[in-house]
Amino acid sequence: DESNLATIDTPKFHSADESVQLPAFGIMKRYDFCRSVLSQLDEGTVSFSSKVVHVEDFGDRVEVEFEDGTKVEGSILVAADGVNSRIREQILPTDETKMKWSGYRLSYGLTDHKPLLDASVEIPEPGKMFVIYGPKSYQLMCNMEKTESIYWACYELIPEPGSRKWTPQPPMEECRDRLLANLEATSGGRYSPKFTEPIRHTGTLVETTHWLAPAYERFHEGRIVLMGDAAHKTMPFTGQGLNMACEDSLVLATVLAENFDAATGEFRPSTDFDEVFSEYYRIRGEFTKGTQENANRLGQFQLPPSRIFQWVRNLGICFLEITGLGQKLADRASATAESKVTGPTIERVERYQRAGCE
Repeated sequence: DESNLATIDTPKFHSADESVQLPAFGIMKRYDFCRSVLSQLDEGTVSFSSKVVHVEDFGDRVEVEFEDGTKVEGSILVAADGVNSRIREQILPTDETKMKWSGYRLSYGLTDHKPLLDASVEIPEPGKMFVIYGPKSYQLMCNMEKTESIYWACYELIPEPGSRKWTPQPPMEECRDRLLANLEATSGGRYSPKFTEPIRHTGTLVETTHWLAPAYERFHEGRIVLMGDAAHKTMPFTGQGLNMACEDSLVLATVLAENFDAATGEFRPSTDFDEVFSEYYRIRGEFTKGTQENANRLGQFQLPPSRIFQWVRNLGICFLEITGLGQKLADRASATAESKVTGPTIERVERYQRAGCE
């Protein structure tokens, strides 16, 4: 009896001529993404282990000081230093950057097919997303067939870190045991091994706690501009963090290139960076706010703190499963997202090309 298990066929995005179909849900390993980006850069472009301790905007240039005492200067500074951005704290008022505890912990991992096959464990079907709902947690799982791996994630309701009810994170093996025990308690021990064994066979288990970030009314101050999680930290329920950062880079590169003189290798003397970065925010600000709000709402639905709302959620999920409306809603949401994303993205890529960014 897996009555609190929801199964959804993964919707697909289609190219305009229907020649290409891509899953609307996919996972890329962070290592693979970073390696792909680094491969496009000249050796020595990226400096590792360089912790920023201070930035200074002099009006006509920006200076960055690193922990080892070295300093570098540039015309502008693009700060992509993540959720806990120190540069954001420096350029935006403290009240604007203060985060609130979300109530959620996320544990996740990637499990190769091989150890599961070697152990004669059934692998979840590809092209589907499996979601298991419990009273204090929910888990999703997806077979990433092309990379021959299983992606799984578990969200839990926990007390705020550092509070009286908070308990420090135990060693990884104890975390693994806790996740398996949660699944067993949720199902009464009835779940198929295909939902438990990927957790047991994951080599590296990652756990993160999450805080709610405010939606900022601007992404810049002077010649310093934010992008990615530093600009719009989003809860992981929609899996949009990396996608949003990529769109940021496309838009920001475009508005900068439109004010760059390729012949001199410098920005035009008439460039008003306040206008440039305001244009970047005009394009990205409302969209990122909406994505943050949608992620928060999805989290409240997936893992509500109230038992009453959990009962309503489970009842609704059962109804959607029995009637097939769940799949129809997923397909409709995919089609709506495709229509909203494809057109604007094509326009931005065309503007990017006209600006000579390539």
